[in-house]
Amino acid sequence: MLLALFTLFLKHLLFLDYCGAISDFCWQGDYKNIPSEILTDLSLTIEYVSARKQQARLNNLTCRRCLTATALTPAATRNGQNALIPRCENAKLYKHVSLISYGGTYMKTAAIILAAGKPTDTKAPRPLIHIGGKSMLMHEIDMFKAVPVNEIAVVVGYRDSIVKTHIENCGVTIASNRHYNETEMLDSVLLGAEKLKIQADKVLVLPADTPLVSEKTCDALLDVEGAIAAIPMYNGASGHPIMLTAQALTMLADYDGTGGMRGFTAMHADEIKHIEVDDPAICMRARGSKFPEELSAYEEMRRTGGKLHASMECCLSMDGTVMNAELSRILNLVETTGSLQLASDCLGISYSKSWKTIKNLEKALGVAVIASTAGGTSGGNSHLTDAGKYFLHQYDELMNDAQKVGKWLYSQYFSDEIIQKIQKLS
Repeated sequence: MLLALFTLFLKHLLFLDYCGAISDFCWQGDYKNIPSEILTDLSLTIEYVSARKQQARLNNLTCRRCLTATALTPAATRNGQNALIPRCENAKLYKHVSLISYGGTYMKTAAIILAAGKPTDTKAPRPLIHIGGKSMLMHEIDMFKAVPVNEIAVVVGYRDSIVKTHIENCGVTIASNRHYNETEMLDSVLLGAEKLKIQADKVLVLPADTPLVSEKTCDALLDVEGAIAAIPMYNGASGHPIMLTAQALTMLADYDGTGGMRGFTAMHADEIKHIEVDDPAICMRARGSKFPEELSAYEEMRRTGGKLHASMECCLSMDGTVMNAELSRILNLVETTGSLQLASDCLGISYSKSWKTIKNLEKALGVAVIASTAGGTSGGNSHLTDAGKYFLHQYDELMNDAQKVGKWLYSQYFSDEIIQKIQKLS
């Protein structure tokens, strides 16, 4: 009995040696205010680290949410037992231990977004087409950051400079497929995998025209074991993203390319798992004349849960509306694309309508908000003036604050209790 107690005590000391405080990490919060459910989840982390403490020291931990060095440290007491928490602000939000990569020994995950192709129905880069207030590409980047994965690579091609400008501050790795017109999806996947800064154990591959895939679907794909790849299914139809293991990527590099990705998956059908998911967005591709409206409606339904909600928009008026959310998106895209025509195409509205609304705004303000150069071999370009940039910044800030106020006002006038009261009055 005494020997067992002494052994337990010795293990405890060794563990605390590895889990001790390490200075200058990204979270300096109040440990006592951590929710109990987070501390419960951390027991998994304690078991994981304890089993591998001989492989590396804890100061080699990396938070998968922000890719920042972190550590586990004794911090709080719950039920009379020592609890460990990560020092990273983002790590404390995690759902399972995989959010922490242990000194390179734990599973690393990555995502590759395929945004290289040239659309046939528009001159605008398809990844920049807006769905529900932001580009398809930003929908996907934000989703993968929330999963989270260790690294995101975006493969660009058609109008690559415009797409690069759009995502240059998003913390993603960019790979260029300069031969996008002659290559297949398979080639872009390999380019993206080659560009990744990590050797990922599992990689999620998602075309840029499938923008509304859920985090839950990605989690389910990353949880698949015993297969070289996994494909999601909804009502019997396959969709995206595809999960590829490191083994599958190696096999893909050696594949002769016959039939592209479809040919590869057909050849290795017995080694690939198909998993059913409750996510219709895996099959919702941004193609056809009606897709912006259809996808925007689905995005709003998913975001609001299909429940009654307040939708706030702040319009500026002078003898009619001169500024609204749509014009804000036009101006933001002009700055990204360098073209009013491309900005209009991304939003699915006519050039003449965009031009008219901008001229109405300029008349109301008494200053020019865009400047244009016409013709030439480059085809001309448009950009915001300094006055236009400042005005747009102020309007976007107004919209953000209006949304916050609108949500609060809605909660005061249409709380769950009030809705229930209204329903009872019927």
